[in-house]
Formats: sequence, structure tokens, C-alpha cells
Amino acid sequence: MARFLISIHATERICLALALLTVLVLHAKNLPSDTASTKTMARREARNRDRDGDSVALLDFKSKIQHDPYGIMNSWNDSHDFCSWKGVLCGRKHKRVTSIDLQSGGLVGFLSPFLGNLSFLRTLMLSNNTFQGGIPPQFGNLFRLQELYLSWNSLEGEIPGNLSQCFKLLQLSLGFNKLVGSIPPEFGSLRNLEALVIHDNNLTGNIPPSMGNFTSLSILSATANYLEGNIPESLGQLKTLIGLGFGDNRL
Repeated sequence: MARFLISIHATERICLALALLTVLVLHAKNLPSDTASTKTMARREARNRDRDGDSVALLDFKSKIQHDPYGIMNSWNDSHDFCSWKGVLCGRKHKRVTSIDLQSGGLVGFLSPFLGNLSFLRTLMLSNNTFQGGIPPQFGNLFRLQELYLSWNSLEGEIPGNLSQCFKLLQLSLGFNKLVGSIPPEFGSLRNLEALVIHDNNLTGNIPPSMGNFTSLSILSATANYLEGNIPESLGQLKTLIGLGFGDNRL
């Protein structure tokens, strides 16, 4: 009889151990799912914060517009998703701002440094308006930027040297403004640049020899400035160059 009772107790202990083991196995199976769910939620929250940042940047830019004769920016308000605002394009996947095109809109105002927070921006086209003040150095944060069109405005100050951090830049158009200072020598790092248009400004100083590093350049227009010195021999390395303009300077 005693042996029988001992056997029963042993069986109970085995069953209890098996039950605990089953609970642990089931819990372990749920861990990856919980972890994956947590990571998914974290990514979603981060994406929403980034999208909110895009909205803040666009609305700050709008706040710098002093005159909008055609009502182009009337749609720029919280009642619409910013991807549907006039002149704004977003990527299909992340719904982040990839392009702003407000060329020839009659807009008068200033460029917002908050535009430098649009980390997915590839194209910024603001030519043929009346933007005043300087080019925000924060534009150098736009590491995906490929096209920057700011010609035919009233921009002043120097060309920010940290635009050289926009390594993917293909088109840089700053002509017909009131820019001063020299051509940033750091621009030599823009090896993907295909067109540099800086004519009709008030630029001074020498032509940086580093411009010979523009191995993809086809158009270089710097006429009607106050550039001095000699044209660097290094520009002879630009084998893809088809248009070169340095007239009406002090060379």
C-alpha cells in the first residue's frame, strides 16, 4: 500500500512537471511573435513621427510665404493629407515628401530652414518666384536631394558650402539671384553633378580648382558675375562638358 501511494505521488509530480514544461514551451513560442509585434509597432510609430515632421516642415515653409497671388498654398492645411497638397509629391511606400514643385507661382517670401528636415526629398523646384533672404544651410542635410532649382528669385548671401553634403545632387540651379561671396571649394565633392548654373549673381573670388572634380558635369554656367583670376587647368579634365560659360566676369 505504501509503495502504491509513493507511486501516485511520483506520478503527480511528473504530471505537474509536464504541465509546467508545456506552459513554458507555449510561452516561448509566443515570445518571437510578441517581439516582432513590438518592433512593428515601434517602426510604425517612428514612421508616423517622421511624417509629422514632414508636415511641420511644410507648414513652416508656408508660414514664410508673404504673398500668394494665385492661392497656390490654399490646400496646405490640416484638413488634407500633405501628400495631396498642391505641388507636393510623396513616395508610395513611406508616404514621405519626395518632391516640391512651386515654380512660377508668384510666391513672395523666405526659404524655411525646416525644409532641411525633409529627409526623403529628391526634388525642390522653386524657380521664378520672389524668394528673399539666404539659402538655409540646413539644405545640406538633404542627402537624397538630386535637383535644386532656385533660379530667378531674389536670394542673397553666400552659397552654403555644406550643399556639398548633398552627394546625390545632379542639378543645381541658382542663376539670376543676388548671391555674393565665392564659389564654395567644397563643391568639388559633388561628383554626380551634371549641371551647375550660377550665372547672373554677384559672386566674387577665384574659380576653385576643385571644380575639375565634376567628372559628370555637362553644363557649367557662371557668366555675369565678378569672378577673378584664371580659369583653372583642372577644368580640362571635364570630359563630359558640353557647355561652359564664364563671360562677363573679371577673368
